[in-house]
Amino acid sequence: MNNLGLILSTLYPNAVPLRDYRVQDNSDGNGPYIAYWDDVKLGPQPDAATLLAAESVALRRAEARKKIAEAEARITPRRLREAILTGDKTWLTAQEAEIAAERGNLA
Repeated sequence: MNNLGLILSTLYPNAVPLRDYRVQDNSDGNGPYIAYWDDVKLGPQPDAATLLAAESVALRRAEARKKIAEAEARITPRRLREAILTGDKTWLTAQEAEIAAERGNLA
């Protein structure tokens, strides 16, 4: 399970990696594993079934965050100036709609 850190951050959004849990990969072909888990703060360590069930949600949210960052990066000062000076906010409105749609994928 190569996305273990991403999955744990999805399941436990208030946990602090390296303090509350640590994911480690020894490069021995076994992949990453939970090397440390603060069960006092986080409760019992999640089992493999829980991790697998959360993987698709974690990947969907990561992809949504990436698309939001890309769309926000396209809204440059030059683009904003053009929208203000020309009065044509069509492009800017489309970007904002794209960002709003991707934010819906974060739920």
